[in-house]
Amino acid sequence: MKNYLKPYACLKDHAHKLDIGYRLCIEAAISEPTKAEKQKEWFQKQKAAIYKSAEELVRVPKTKAELKAARKASMMSARENPGSVLPEQYSGTLAFTPELLKSRLFGHRSGKREVFGDFTPVPAYGKTKIEFKGEELRQDDLRVLLALIRIRAGGTCGTAIKFNPREFSHKTLGWGDSGGSVKKLEDSVLRLHDAKSRLYYIHEKSEKEVFQGISFITEFTMEKGEWSVQLSPSLVTLLTGWYRSFMKASERMSMKDGLGSWLYGVIKADSCELGFDLEQLRAVSGSPMILKEFNRAVRKSLAEFEKMGVVTGFALKMGHLSLRKTAIAS
Repeated sequence: MKNYLKPYACLKDHAHKLDIGYRLCIEAAISEPTKAEKQKEWFQKQKAAIYKSAEELVRVPKTKAELKAARKASMMSARENPGSVLPEQYSGTLAFTPELLKSRLFGHRSGKREVFGDFTPVPAYGKTKIEFKGEELRQDDLRVLLALIRIRAGGTCGTAIKFNPREFSHKTLGWGDSGGSVKKLEDSVLRLHDAKSRLYYIHEKSEKEVFQGISFITEFTMEKGEWSVQLSPSLVTLLTGWYRSFMKASERMSMKDGLGSWLYGVIKADSCELGFDLEQLRAVSGSPMILKEFNRAVRKSLAEFEKMGVVTGFALKMGHLSLRKTAIAS
């Protein structure tokens, strides 16, 4: 039997046993109280097994509909059981909030970083409004954050993530095995620790306006050979109160941080059915390039994405970008 079918078969089997157990309990309770107690214990075990099978089922999305259902189940579970536990991630993936991926919060500029002393509006797609305070965050900071979230997924934010900085920067982040990479990682951790952001959005269930403050890293310790980092509990709300976008870890971590990696995040976070106005895309990205140069860079990135299988086709015409994402296998 294929692995992804096992939860279905297991769930069906347990449901059948649960039905039998229920009837046995009723019969035993009438004639033999001692037997009834044993049947009740067996009945409870089967019930627990059903819940376990159902949880496994939620973690194995196969089609778009099942993926959507899995995300919704995860969100509902988190709302009913609030805490500091980050949602689990599918194997080989990186997960993040689509609204932030489709914004300039983690930009792709080069050169000296700007420092925002007050909360400043961040260009973004959609109705969500984002404000940011701190030293400018870029794609390298997103790389670090995504890696940390992946490590802590399924666990509590209060549990420290401990690692050797040189090994982490080289083996996990894909940077060079050098002291310069460690310094780059140190700077990123400091930026993520000091950064603050505010989100204004409409809650999808209550349709009420929500004002939410978020941070990324609450505590860190840097000792020779071992660093310790704690993620902010606000990430739990961020990653469970919204639908998440999933990126292949192997694809994202193999990319150079820049316009290409930013565009990759946008494509993963959007349906792409309506395409994009290139002038608006450039404005949201924060690219310093003129539109002609920007279009050329976008075309180059998309050609690479086509080779990778991220998209199956694209076209830039009359100031508009249209593309077809690779469909989820059914």
